[in-house]
Formats: sequence, structure tokens, C-alpha cells
Amino acid sequence: MKKIGNWWCPDLESHPRTIEQLEAGGFQADRIPELLGYVDNFTACIDGGAHVGTWAAELALHFESVYAFEPDTFTFACLRQNIADRGLNNISQLNSAIGDDDKEVGIVRQLSVVSHYIEEFGTGVKLVKLDSISFKSLGLLKLDLEGYESRALLGAKETIANHRPVIMVEYSKLLHERGSSGLPTPDEILMDYNYHKVAVLGKNDTVWRPH
Repeated sequence: MKKIGNWWCPDLESHPRTIEQLEAGGFQADRIPELLGYVDNFTACIDGGAHVGTWAAELALHFESVYAFEPDTFTFACLRQNIADRGLNNISQLNSAIGDDDKEVGIVRQLSVVSHYIEEFGTGVKLVKLDSISFKSLGLLKLDLEGYESRALLGAKETIANHRPVIMVEYSKLLHERGSSGLPTPDEILMDYNYHKVAVLGKNDTVWRPH
């Protein structure tokens, strides 16, 4: 691993935009303050697609506990080191992808580690659905899964119904067709879950609150 700014990253990270944001303090970290303005429950949150931990580290300063999911082995090692360097002990670090089933899948690595994506028929990566995990409380669910967002939402139906967290989800038509082809979009799923959109952060991140 190598250090970019104050963050450990996999040696293969070379995408200029990712490097620029990490050197500036964190990947898309400027979106966090606005997102937190929509949250009422600060007991626990899920960082789905945690990358090297830039969001998890900041969220840990606001929530009692954070569940950080990162499927890529090399990126996960960096996440663990970054969390250890900051002495944060309220982050549960899970080397898993989030989806609509509990099984093994693969991962396709890209030029930038923030663009790695799940390969449905591969091996070597643990996939979990959030409904298979028991959460006592949940105030925020953040999903940045490179096209797997719909699958993750479908696999979290009971969790969302029980806790009604604020949800931030990334959506790209191209990535959705690659990772969740044939499934409803995140917007369609969340409207079916009786949520309404309250904000758009950046180009593809939408924030939803329950009715």
C-alpha cells in the first residue's frame, strides 16, 4: 500500500480524480455535512462501499457505531490501517460486498479502486444481504456499490422496514445495467418502500427519507 495525502491506498491506485480528492482530505467528503443534515438518528450507520475509509472515519465522529463494508481485499487492508491510525474503535470493518443473497462472488478491478465492481459468477468475495445481519438501530444507510445498489436495497427490505434509516444511494444507468440488469432502479425500489427523495448530492448520489 501507499499513502496519498493522509490516507493509505492500494499500490495500484492511479486515477487522477481519486488522487486529487484524497490529497484534499477524502473521496467526496464534502458531501457528508449536507447528508448529515437529513439524519435524526445517530446511533448507527452503514457505509456500503467503504473504499479506504474516508467516509467511515468521518461518520464515526457523528454516530455511535459504523458498519463499514468493503469487498476488495487490498482496499480493505488500507481501510483497516487508516482506521487504526486514527484510533477509531467504533467502526466494525467487514470484508464483504452487499447484495441480495448470501453467497460467494468475484470482483473486477479497475484503474481506480473506487471503480472496482462485483462479478456475479466469480469467486473469492463474500456477498451478504443486510437482512441476514441483526441491527439494533440504524439511522443512515449509504450505498455506493458500482451498480449493485438495487440488489443491496432488495436484500435490505426488512432492515429498512424495521429501522427506516435515511438512505443515500448512488445511481448510474450504465452501472445499474451492468450490476443489476433486469431489476428495478434504486428510485423505484425506494418509492415502493415508501421513501421520498430529498436531495441530490453531486451527480449521482440521491438522499431519501421515509414518509
